[in-house]
Amino acid sequence: MATNNAINLAGPTPAFSAVLSSNHTGTNAYQVIFDTVLVDTTSSYNNGTGVYTIPTSGIYLLSSHITYGQYSNNATTFIFIYMSINGIPYQFGLMPGIASCPGYAGPNNWLAFDCNIILPLTSGNNIFVSVNGTGNTSNDNVVGYSPATSYTTCFSGYMIAQV
Repeated sequence: MATNNAINLAGPTPAFSAVLSSNHTGTNAYQVIFDTVLVDTTSSYNNGTGVYTIPTSGIYLLSSHITYGQYSNNATTFIFIYMSINGIPYQFGLMPGIASCPGYAGPNNWLAFDCNIILPLTSGNNIFVSVNGTGNTSNDNVVGYSPATSYTTCFSGYMIAQV
């Protein structure tokens, strides 16, 4: 098998990208399942669970973009976005709800958040993204695919160096 001279791996450099194909309503403690895989060079992303399993130890760049639609009478106070490693939140972001920050939301009461991190990971580590809105989130949703916006919520990563 050919060698990747940039990272010196036999086989392809680990990389994946997946998107959410439709809205998910109700966002209290929701693990986002990015159900449509755009690329997965090592077949390490599970589009049934939303979990990416690190195939080869190394330093990875992981990224997630979440578009959040807030429709619960502007009652959501905060939206927490987590990127977890083996079930433990490793990095998180916090967005104020529309009620907390009037005039902040974009079209359709949508809020957007990006989470990017570079860190060393070990083969077998499981990575996933979750969302948790506080307050009344029963009508809120994580925004998936729409013809007007293309893919708005995604999760991706790739190995940038060996360790």
